[in-house]
Amino acid sequence: MVRWNKVWADLWKNKTRTLLAALSIAVGVFAVGLITSTFIVIKQDMARDYEAINPHTATIFCQDFDREMLTGLDKVPGVTAVEGRYNLWVKIAGPGERQYRINLNSIGPLDGIRVDQLVFQRGETELGYKEIILERQGAEGLGVEPGDSVDLITNSGDIRTLKVIGTVHDVNANPFLFTSSTAGFVTPKTMEWLGGSSQFNLVLISTSGLQTDSTYIRTIAEDVAVKIERSGHTVYNININNPGQHPAQSVINTVQMLMGALGVMSVFLSVFLIINTTTALMGQQIRQIGVLKAIGATTFQLMSIYMALVLAFGFLALLIAAPLAGLAASVLSHWLIGMLNADPSPFSVPPVTLYVQAVIALGVPVLAALVPVLGGARLTVRQAISNYGLNQRGTRTLFDRLLATLPFISRPILLSLRNTFNRKMRLVFTLFTLVLGGAIFIAVLSVRESIGVEIERTFGYYQSDINVEFAAPTILSHATDAIVGVPGVTAVEGWNIMNANVMRPDGENSDLISLYAPPANTKLIHPYMAEGRWLQPADTNAIVVDNHF
Repeated sequence: MVRWNKVWADLWKNKTRTLLAALSIAVGVFAVGLITSTFIVIKQDMARDYEAINPHTATIFCQDFDREMLTGLDKVPGVTAVEGRYNLWVKIAGPGERQYRINLNSIGPLDGIRVDQLVFQRGETELGYKEIILERQGAEGLGVEPGDSVDLITNSGDIRTLKVIGTVHDVNANPFLFTSSTAGFVTPKTMEWLGGSSQFNLVLISTSGLQTDSTYIRTIAEDVAVKIERSGHTVYNININNPGQHPAQSVINTVQMLMGALGVMSVFLSVFLIINTTTALMGQQIRQIGVLKAIGATTFQLMSIYMALVLAFGFLALLIAAPLAGLAASVLSHWLIGMLNADPSPFSVPPVTLYVQAVIALGVPVLAALVPVLGGARLTVRQAISNYGLNQRGTRTLFDRLLATLPFISRPILLSLRNTFNRKMRLVFTLFTLVLGGAIFIAVLSVRESIGVEIERTFGYYQSDINVEFAAPTILSHATDAIVGVPGVTAVEGWNIMNANVMRPDGENSDLISLYAPPANTKLIHPYMAEGRWLQPADTNAIVVDNHF
């Protein structure tokens, strides 16, 4: 009973020390809880959002076809559902005369969609001629409500006005807040009016079995492609891009890696803080240790007293950090999920997060304090009672003799320097704590600066201020003659852009890529070369590919 009275007295009589010790542990507990909860919730919410729409695992781009061609494709072994759509990129007019890219898809009734289903949000669901349904985040970003009209700029330059009848949640749409592009849905007849076709040009496939097995899915998609070609339609490309994963999963993985590294560093910071706190506590109570040993306390009993004290610090840290981490994780996860255009779930704290926080709050401090506590508890009665915090050997160290040779150092400063270097391990741990705290601060600033540099580099890759795309091949001199006289224009370049298929090693399958052909002496691109060199005027049969190629 005496032991636990001492523990309570140490906690209650020095409230400032107790609070600081608890906060030093709470730093790591909070960081780990925030990161763990945030990404568990985000992963669960995004997976639920993605799986609910019966997402496609493969896309086949082919020659225009009618609905009849889809008949029987879902009977191919491994195929669970197919969906035909016509896909067309145009531009939509936004606030301030600004134009945004919009990915148009022709669809039938919303309740009849089998693959990549759309989740209705507001307005009406019955699409008519010259009407459009917008993706919800794009509609919000454009400031458009159901019942409003929007202007689409077709690839031929015509302006078409459509009525917005509703909004939907499209999991596969580009997040408008990140990409400034959105998605829209029209009837096949409206698609033809916009410069597309009333037929379809792509097939969406959902498959059975393991949704992340690209090889298995490609085998099924190839069987479907063979059946399409037997019907007399040309297959241009089979696209399988990270099947079974939310389109924004790579973004989340990157953020999780960065925050995870900072979380680990925060835990190490807590470790050194608790070592310093425990070392200082043991140094202050050496006389008490001597008295306790003199009245019969064993080393184990002394260790149990101070380990109980450390556990109390950890328990207080858990009480402080766990609720704060849960609230902060809820705010952060809702913000990230909203940015990525997914639906957040109600507030919850994953049980695994509480388990991890409990281990860090109660287990890590005990391990960190084990060495200083053991060192203090093993002192003999004579060592403890005769300890004055100075050099116990009664001799002058080399450092003391060096200081004595510096007569210009005042006595108070001399005393402080001797005390600083008297306990070298305490000094080392203190320096480690300061260094790690500074490292975390610098790491956060470095990541922020690196992201800023990368964004500037990305936006500085292409130097043009205005890009004009022609609906058909155009003689360059005709275009430049009309442009060079426009006030404010300082340079004009003509580029060629086309899609091409890159054959896979098997010689039968291919992947679709976009080819850009700038002039040999282009001044409007500043490429960042990860490896190799940029194109030169004399190059033939040469290509530069991006790092993902």
